[in-house]
Amino acid sequence: MKSDLNSSILYGTQQHEVLSIKDRNHTKANGEGYTDDVDECDLSDPNSLRSWRVRDRMKTVSVALVLCLNIGVDPPGVVKPNPCARMECWIDPLSMPAQRALDTIGKYLQQQYERWQPRARYKISADPTVEEVRKLCTALRRNAKDERVLLHYNGHGVPLPTTNGEVWVFNRSYTQYIPLSIYDLQMWMGTPSIFVFDCSAAELIVSSFKTFAKHREKEQEQTGAAQGSSPTQPGDENNPSTNPSYKECILLAACASNEILPTNPDVPADLFTACLTTPIKMALRWFAPRSLLGIGIDQLDKIPGRLNDRKTPLGELNWIFTAITDTIAWNVLPRDLFKKLFRQDLLVASLFRNFLLAERIMWTVNCTPVSEPELPSTHSHPLWQSWDYTVEQCLAQLPSMLAAEDASQEQSSPGFGTRGDPRGPREEGQMYSMDSDPQPLPEAFQYTPNTFFEDQMTAFEVWLAMGPEGDQPPEKLPIVLQVLLSQAHRLRALRLLSRFLQIGAWAINHALSVGIFPYVLKLLQSQIPELRRELVFIWGKLLALDTSCVLDLVKENGQVHFVDFLMNASAPPVCLAMSAFVLSVITAKFPDQLQDEEVISACVGVLNHEHPLVRRWACLCFAKRIKSSNVSSQHIVLNPGIRQQLFNLARSDEACDVRTSALGVLMLLVSNLLASGNQMEQVKSDEDLAPRAKQMTMEQMSVLEEVLALLAGIVENDASPLVRREIALGLEEVVTERKADFAALAESGSSESILPDAAQSIISILLILESDPHPIVSSITRRANTAVNFLGDKNNAQREGQKDNTSAEPRKDNVFVSISHMLEAVLNGKGDKHGDQSHDLESVYNTVPFVSSGSLELVNRALEDTPSTYAIFCRSVLNLRYEGPGSLEPYIAEEKVGVKFTSARKQLFESDMKSRWTTETEDKLPANLREVFNLRLGVGELWSSAFLPMDPMLVAGDALGVVSIWNTDTEALETKFGIPRADPQGICGITSLCVLEGNIESPIIAAGAGDGVASIWTRRGSREEERIVSIWNASGSMEWSLTSLNSGQQRTAHGLKMSWNPHRLQLVAAGCEGGILRLWNVASEICGGSIRAFTGESVTALDTRISTCAVGGTSGTVSLVDLGIQEHGSSLVFGSSETSNAHGSAVVAVQQQQINDHLSTVLSAERQGTVKLWDVRNPTQALMESQPLMGELTDMVAHDTLPNVIVVSGSSEVKLIDSQGRTTRELQYHEGFLSQRLSPITSLSLHSRKPVLAVGCADSVVSLYECTDFEN
Repeated sequence: MKSDLNSSILYGTQQHEVLSIKDRNHTKANGEGYTDDVDECDLSDPNSLRSWRVRDRMKTVSVALVLCLNIGVDPPGVVKPNPCARMECWIDPLSMPAQRALDTIGKYLQQQYERWQPRARYKISADPTVEEVRKLCTALRRNAKDERVLLHYNGHGVPLPTTNGEVWVFNRSYTQYIPLSIYDLQMWMGTPSIFVFDCSAAELIVSSFKTFAKHREKEQEQTGAAQGSSPTQPGDENNPSTNPSYKECILLAACASNEILPTNPDVPADLFTACLTTPIKMALRWFAPRSLLGIGIDQLDKIPGRLNDRKTPLGELNWIFTAITDTIAWNVLPRDLFKKLFRQDLLVASLFRNFLLAERIMWTVNCTPVSEPELPSTHSHPLWQSWDYTVEQCLAQLPSMLAAEDASQEQSSPGFGTRGDPRGPREEGQMYSMDSDPQPLPEAFQYTPNTFFEDQMTAFEVWLAMGPEGDQPPEKLPIVLQVLLSQAHRLRALRLLSRFLQIGAWAINHALSVGIFPYVLKLLQSQIPELRRELVFIWGKLLALDTSCVLDLVKENGQVHFVDFLMNASAPPVCLAMSAFVLSVITAKFPDQLQDEEVISACVGVLNHEHPLVRRWACLCFAKRIKSSNVSSQHIVLNPGIRQQLFNLARSDEACDVRTSALGVLMLLVSNLLASGNQMEQVKSDEDLAPRAKQMTMEQMSVLEEVLALLAGIVENDASPLVRREIALGLEEVVTERKADFAALAESGSSESILPDAAQSIISILLILESDPHPIVSSITRRANTAVNFLGDKNNAQREGQKDNTSAEPRKDNVFVSISHMLEAVLNGKGDKHGDQSHDLESVYNTVPFVSSGSLELVNRALEDTPSTYAIFCRSVLNLRYEGPGSLEPYIAEEKVGVKFTSARKQLFESDMKSRWTTETEDKLPANLREVFNLRLGVGELWSSAFLPMDPMLVAGDALGVVSIWNTDTEALETKFGIPRADPQGICGITSLCVLEGNIESPIIAAGAGDGVASIWTRRGSREEERIVSIWNASGSMEWSLTSLNSGQQRTAHGLKMSWNPHRLQLVAAGCEGGILRLWNVASEICGGSIRAFTGESVTALDTRISTCAVGGTSGTVSLVDLGIQEHGSSLVFGSSETSNAHGSAVVAVQQQQINDHLSTVLSAERQGTVKLWDVRNPTQALMESQPLMGELTDMVAHDTLPNVIVVSGSSEVKLIDSQGRTTRELQYHEGFLSQRLSPITSLSLHSRKPVLAVGCADSVVSLYECTDFEN
């Protein structure tokens, strides 16, 4: 790294084109057009994203130094005391002849400016006339063209500026002071320009300049309106700027209009110029007399080192000064102004940093420097105290350094390390003292580096630990940026920046605004592994916010570093994922910059990585490569190993986002195979179908069939809407690209451009997805099917006009004809083929009665635009985090999908629950159970209910598909929601409710409908609203068990039945798929397996425990299924060997009971009113059989561990029975004044923590009974 990395990085003159979001969709580096959805990951407004870039970067190319000193002659009206301030550019003008002094001062002033801009063109005009100033200014403006010109005016030898807007120069004989109008000076200098006025009452010049600028711009507007164009600037007929804006002019003035420059002999006469051009020297000379160290002024010039060498004391001071002034400006200036003054121009940035010092120093001598644009006062900023402490630490070591140097001189040869210099005292502004023969650091002295940057990084680390306060960025951010220039502290600084960027888009935008981009672009070339890890993470964050950064990355050949990094599988997972993300952006933007082999090899190498984030982004990067290069898809076709890896990820990966990403690769493979093997060309128009067929190879056909078969299985076995949405979007793209082929197949049953078997598989999958329970998934599918049907109908009309009336009708057995009619019927409601076939997605989205979360939240973030999966996951990169010891052990804490788990709540819950239900409560319950209140739900007939174990809440589901949550303390409705339905006609009642308690962060509600659709809800957000986590078809083929029951039994809502197993984290579902149980892993949103419990009957009741599930069926069968053995015949069936059925009618409820933490008995209740108790050790004989109820039994609940707490309900009564079948209590009437009889009972639920019973009735009333002797 070069020593002057600061200037080369932060103020480089290369201007990279910044592409807007729209531009980037249509522009390549080589000019060719392309379109890609990678830009969808840009979250913020495009204007705000581009604001961090300095698009109009410029440099000051010409400098005019106008010195009006008239040495030896005091101007009129100025009384100078004796002694007084005389130093000009650190030269005493009276120590030499006047002309020589004038030339020397001009030379030294040029050297001082060259310290900040060595490449500018300098012109000195000493004691000039008006004509000389005019020629100088117009010549510099003409040569500078549109770049900036600086004019430095020293007016110490002329009268004060006038209120009329004039400064003074001389006539040719130096006998008169001639006024020079600021109006003329403004015209000669043009724009953009910067003016430095070092004279008394300098603010008068600034005020006049602003007045003249407004007047001039007003004249330009009037002239332009009258002539239709603006006049060129006078004095420069070749100037391309025909309408200059004087807002681009910058002015720095030494003092206010009522102030004069200081005359104190302890400060130089050009104090303002000294602060602007030699800030370190001026700061030291100002601080030394105020310090108690006793450092003499003559010793200050002997500080060893070079200003641009940060390893030396002098360079370290300059480095810290730059960091402090940058930080002060960052914290007090608006972002646009900071960018203009501190990031646009190297010389302007240096002058304004030094201007902050001038304000501080000159404030102590009663002068107030003025600037335009105006800056807020910073002379009392707290960071100046840090600067004073830094200077004091340096000066405290100076006597020891000088003593060591004296000692080394005595032991060395003459001339070695001598402090004497034949050229005179070392001046900060002189080139020879700065760049050649610097004062060396004595070898015998061990210099202690300043701890400023370490202290500031610690402060920044504390800020990160405490978190941001409001919208204010950290004030130490520019300092951390400066630390990147130090190899010693660079790793720590990068780690802190990585932690800062983890905050999200807000932090990334601030980091870009402060100037991080050029630093990390240069540092990417580092080969140090620790640095590369942090840089990969940082680059991922930058590209997640603004993908235009990839242009600069490719220009520096940075893609090579990310490919190499991804090859290192031992790197932290979050860094590997970031590397794959960056490569995906590069692939999307500049595919020619990467080789297929290297990208695919890198991605395949981490497809089976242990962390799902790496697997996700490896798949997404793989997909981007396939999309940009058809050759990439052949790697999958020709490599069964890669193909099988993708199949495994798509089918069974535990993370739904990984399955979705892998499906993205396979969907592109389907599209490419159809395009390469069965390409169709449009001859005339979209309506003219004249395909030209190509032959697909057998290998390609085999792969296509494998992928389509895989998709069909995933659609039916994946609970994640995100996964099913990916398939819907992929098939929509396939159908849309070949809609003419599909329309031809739908119309005639054949097509020369697409395989009928493949088309049939695709349409079959679309038909399944069209009835998907998630409205967005079904809407996407309908959109695809609508396009196919529309073109198919149009073709039919055209072909019917060409055929005679005797044309044969399509075959009745044509599968595509039937599919077309099915699609048409679904899309148009009753099958009206003249109805509106353009599906209104927006209306569907606006009528969905739920708020999204989890994987569904990712789907619904941008409903109107239906963002791609890649775009969705790009947004998640903004919130990606990783922390740990040394920031090397990754911890992923991005937005999760599915359900979150923890063990703390489970322990709290279990210990709390065991302390409530006791045998004493069991004995008191029958006699002390009292009705405490009624809840009139006011909705449909109640079908199911459940208590929240840790909260005073009751969840109720009704026949209209509405789930309501009631507060049992306040008897108030907390919230209500329903399972989303795209089709209002498809609403079904809630037949099952489960509270997913256990090792989960918060209670989660699972609601099941009669048609087999399950949805999972949780309470999130500041308003504690119920938000949906997932929705899917939990029980197969929508074959309701209602068909096996009579009309009276149907009223009690047999349909989907669910039971939660907290030990296996599985939701067992059945009831709409005959006797099949499906085991759904809630965390991964995937079917963990299926078990056939019955043959020839449907499931009507479920109850799971650690590893078993009790199941009841429509024919009265009760069995105990081992969830670990997914084979038919592995269950334990209760009942006598003669009948092989436990009951003679449909089983209403089953429940397992545990004694001493071991499964001991199973309770079952049948429709005809009998309750039986079974011992698992003797399944053929019931331990207990109760007396039948009068009428049908509707529900049963029991306590898990207390055998004598069994509650059953009939048509209009509730009974409590014990383990011997004896009735211990009957409830037939409401308690109260009127004592009305209970309505038909439809639901029972028992609280798991305390003896509270909820009885739901057909009249939408829930009665709560509580043991009155129980103490909370």
